[in-house]
Amino acid sequence: MTSERLRVRDAAIEALNASRDPDIPEATKRRWVPGEHAQCPMISVFFVEELVRGIGGRHGGLVERILQIAVQCVATAALPEFSDDKVEPMLMHVVSRFGNTNLGGLVLDIVELSTKWEAETADRHYVAATMLWAINFQTKRHDLSARQ
Repeated sequence: MTSERLRVRDAAIEALNASRDPDIPEATKRRWVPGEHAQCPMISVFFVEELVRGIGGRHGGLVERILQIAVQCVATAALPEFSDDKVEPMLMHVVSRFGNTNLGGLVLDIVELSTKWEAETADRHYVAATMLWAINFQTKRHDLSARQ
């Protein structure tokens, strides 16, 4: 049995991989860990936080879930001043895929919250731009695998 949370994440990855330009890497659930060698460029999708609100009071059978996911775009640059130029096409791709979708009816809404840029020098110069998205959906109160 698969949870709705995992279905949402997998649908987000599928949406990012649909009709992408050859310069845009395939999105995966593999996270980049600063200081470690990474296969770049890369796009990662992973959970950050989930807020839950009961619908219909304490005894209602449904909950609204607002799942925050991160979409992390990582690239390498020969020089730090070219970092932003390397991740910007990936960020544009993410916005174009999430800006007008409900992931095939799986979710009620997707809203972009913020983007944070980080730089790290390890075996080469890395830049990571992590976008936070809020994804709204409903499940039964006591069953994460039952979409409502």
